Amino acid sequence: MNIYRISKTVSEFSVAQELDTLWNHLLRQEMKNSNIHFDLENNEPCDVKTKNLNWSPNEEKEFRVKAQICWAGGDWEASICYFRCQTEQRMYFERNKSWGRWNSFVKTVIIPIKYNLNLSKVKGKNEYVAKDTDSNEKSDSDRDLWDEMVKLVTHRLKCYWKEYTGDNGNINVQNTGCLRNLADIRL
Repeated sequence: MNIYRISKTVSEFSVAQELDTLWNHLLRQEMKNSNIHFDLENNEPCDVKTKNLNWSPNEEKEFRVKAQICWAGGDWEASICYFRCQTEQRMYFERNKSWGRWNSFVKTVIIPIKYNLNLSKVKGKNEYVAKDTDSNEKSDSDRDLWDEMVKLVTHRLKCYWKEYTGDNGNINVQNTGCLRNLADIRL
């Protein structure tokens, strides 16, 4: 019996929708924490890239982020950019003088405010909303958005690492914006 061939033909056991649901819950948590509001009616995942992070807590670890750029917004809203990010780490083994393989570390959602040209600050509040589509939707520079995402992921990773190696053991998405597993988000 060829399990691979059977699994390709059995569409009832696809987890794509469940995976999107988990990412959307993490996105909603991020929107709540950062006071950014936009609809998820037209939520389109796009390009995936892997970027090296120029931060490590010591010489024995190396980090990178695998990120998917997504665009979302309501029918009457301009598209807002956000990223689904999974940081990965690998360790250096002194006895072998070699680097290990990449392993998943934490997941986070990043909504960059800088360079997200279709976000508008609400007057008198520390809150952002999507602009209306009739307000001349602007095109964002992908390169600037990716660079900003790397900065924000690095900051989140530093916060997570501080709690991860600390004594409190109370690491959660509200404190750091990061999760070890998507299923850890409270639905």
